[in-house]
Amino acid sequence: MRIAFVADCHIGNFKKLGGSVEAGINVRCRAALESLRTAVQIAHDAKCNVFAILGDLFDKATVPAQVITATADALVAEMDHDEVPNRDMDRIILRGNHDMVSMRMGDHALGPLGIGLFCQVIEKPLVYSITEKKHTAELVMVPFEPGPAEKWLPRKLSEMKARGELKGSPDARALVLHLGLSDEQTPIYLRGVADSIDVKTLMEIGEHYNIDAVFAGNWHRHRSWSLDDPDPTMEIVQIGTLAPVGWGDHGVNEVGSLIIWDTKLKKWQRQSIPGPRFIDALADDDPKDVLDNLRHLKREGHKLFLRITTTPAQKQLAAEMHTMALEEKLVLGVDVKHEKSEAIAAARTAASAARSADTLEEALNEFVTAMPLDEGVKPTVVIERSKEFMRAPV
Repeated sequence: MRIAFVADCHIGNFKKLGGSVEAGINVRCRAALESLRTAVQIAHDAKCNVFAILGDLFDKATVPAQVITATADALVAEMDHDEVPNRDMDRIILRGNHDMVSMRMGDHALGPLGIGLFCQVIEKPLVYSITEKKHTAELVMVPFEPGPAEKWLPRKLSEMKARGELKGSPDARALVLHLGLSDEQTPIYLRGVADSIDVKTLMEIGEHYNIDAVFAGNWHRHRSWSLDDPDPTMEIVQIGTLAPVGWGDHGVNEVGSLIIWDTKLKKWQRQSIPGPRFIDALADDDPKDVLDNLRHLKREGHKLFLRITTTPAQKQLAAEMHTMALEEKLVLGVDVKHEKSEAIAAARTAASAARSADTLEEALNEFVTAMPLDEGVKPTVVIERSKEFMRAPV
């Protein structure tokens, strides 16, 4: 059997670079929805028995009805609109931290997707069992909850065992979570945070509960570990985000994760699904190189957002690159980031010049004259307008 995993779709109407709104859904939201639709179609074509979303399907717990409807439509991407959803490929959604408001049952955004036959929302720990031709696989599904996961996850599993939910020996068993996975290579500021768990803890859990693999959402960077102790090897996978949410989600192929786990071979494969990608450029980069890269990524099916980092002296270069990218429709949005170091240095120089003046008028003249101004802006005009503001009553 095959089980498909995605995580951290973060579907929602983001305001920054959101673009135009059509039928209640903006451009950025549609890009994420298209990634989900593609992932579902690929999983169906690969004859997966289950399509599981490991938390943060939505970016917020309050979701417009139009977005929920479009998400439901994406989850049945392989079906005709007049076809009744069937159980050829189960859909499972694990509650994540972004989806929920509180630990109370139903206090999350996923409820409408669980109405009907095609999708099951997991908001409390349970074992999801799948059997095909005498081969049985179990997904031990533990949704997100607040508090230190190093404490509550072992407790939840112990409670499941006490209820008899972890008895028997299936052919394959995976632990499914919405937690960041950390090790000695994890940045120090992320180690030990409440919504994460160390892979060493997972090794102990795996040995105790006969777990063959761990698949987890939450952190957006894809990582994996193959552990030879206990034997046989246990696979641990941080899925990574399906739909990046900003420039903090680096890379092109490093994001957009779809994982397919073969329960008989106990091996998984990853592919990167086209979708939102956040690209960086410097204002003084060769525009040809930047545009060629954008064209290449667009041909691969990505929905691109460009950030141009500029200095005051490079404003014109940034404006030209901005215009070219939009005119050729290579990107869905452009953000201009102003490098502050040069501006700060210029302000300090101007302030130093102003401090040597004997009067306020002389200080103003010295400051404005020393500051770099945009092309076409005359220092004399700035000085006169400044004097008007300074004389105005407060």
